[in-house]
Amino acid sequence: MRTSLFEQHTMIPTLAPLLLFLMMISSITADDLFLLSGQSNMDGYTTTGQSLTGNADYWIAMKSILSNGGSNMTDQLYDVIYEANSSGKNGTEEVASTLTYELMHLYNQGLLNDLDTPLKFGKCSFVTPKKNIDNGLVHVSGGSVPTSWDSNCGFSFGHEFMLSRTLELQMGMNESSTTFEMVKHSRGGTSLYKHWYPGIGEHWQGLQQTIRDRAGSGNNWKGLIWHQGSQETNSLKRLGEDRSLTYLGNMTGLIRQLRQEMYDASESGTWQCKEEIPVVVVQLGYWPNQRRQEAAQRVRDAQAEYCSNDPKSQLVQSNDLSRNFHYDAASFLVTGNRIAHAYQAALKGEVVCPGEETSQQVISSYQPSTSKSTSSQPSSRPSTLTNIVTPTTTIIHPPGDKTTDTDDEPNIPQLRIHVRYTHKEGNHNTRY
Repeated sequence: MRTSLFEQHTMIPTLAPLLLFLMMISSITADDLFLLSGQSNMDGYTTTGQSLTGNADYWIAMKSILSNGGSNMTDQLYDVIYEANSSGKNGTEEVASTLTYELMHLYNQGLLNDLDTPLKFGKCSFVTPKKNIDNGLVHVSGGSVPTSWDSNCGFSFGHEFMLSRTLELQMGMNESSTTFEMVKHSRGGTSLYKHWYPGIGEHWQGLQQTIRDRAGSGNNWKGLIWHQGSQETNSLKRLGEDRSLTYLGNMTGLIRQLRQEMYDASESGTWQCKEEIPVVVVQLGYWPNQRRQEAAQRVRDAQAEYCSNDPKSQLVQSNDLSRNFHYDAASFLVTGNRIAHAYQAALKGEVVCPGEETSQQVISSYQPSTSKSTSSQPSSRPSTLTNIVTPTTTIIHPPGDKTTDTDDEPNIPQLRIHVRYTHKEGNHNTRY
């Protein structure tokens, strides 16, 4: 289209059309795109009626402390976090201590300065399917906007806020004219197979179109962040089928097709094959309903197994954070940062693309996996995850974690995650 426009305007012997053309070109910017999808804790409920305190007071108080600083800042943060999370759930003191420690770590790295200032390079957008699939999408953010806590890329924000800040302010995604965008397409209360599975899920077509709509203009899909799983813990009661048993196969099929869509919608040469596209899976974490423990653990195990068998995938745990159905604002700051580090680790993974010599050696920091999945996979979507290798990266559970999570969800069933991500650097375990 650009060529035809140029040819058309150069036929006109005036300067105005050429200037108009140049203005049009300058308004088209190439983006590095990240797809964020899943259910309610991917949406992000931090300042609305479904957030921890049911309003924005908790976040405003926390933000004020971070802005003012001071020698008693740590104690002030702890008190605010403890009070917000002290709703009779176990582990409030531990959660408050962890979140305070993590926030101070982010603060000391300069990631919590100027929280009201939008990012220069990082953008975000948020669409969510309406409950009735015939009613289309709700454009929550009103399109692509500079990333800030109040840009409405959540309710008001989720993982994308600190993920974007970490990438731009700490990881060098501010060193070129290329901007990047967190493209969020998610909905609370959704299950993987019923709502998202390729060709079957009620919201699959909309998710697929979100990817395809960004093709062209130099846009490139750079990664997938998936956060979902709580609905499968109650599927036996609701659907008469325990879909925690088939979660691994269903997630494998979903990620395979999402990678294909992102590969096809990126510029030629961005990736050698779709298997190279990094994936971060936020693991199902704390869930207070004890009756769903076994199903919840099967979902966690499936998510962990997938990441251990895919060299370009990383698992993020969150058992040590918010005990609410929806993450609190402090937890989203922490998870966003952890996802950014997990993404950087996934980028370093080595994969042999289909068609390359099978004898090709994979980098020595990775070793072949011996684990095999017992979960069923739809026969209509045969696995193409060939030459799989397992990273030596380790995931450390929070101290005292007995993986006992699950509880009745409110009107919109939500996912609960709590992350502690680590990887090996030399002889040391570095915790993010």
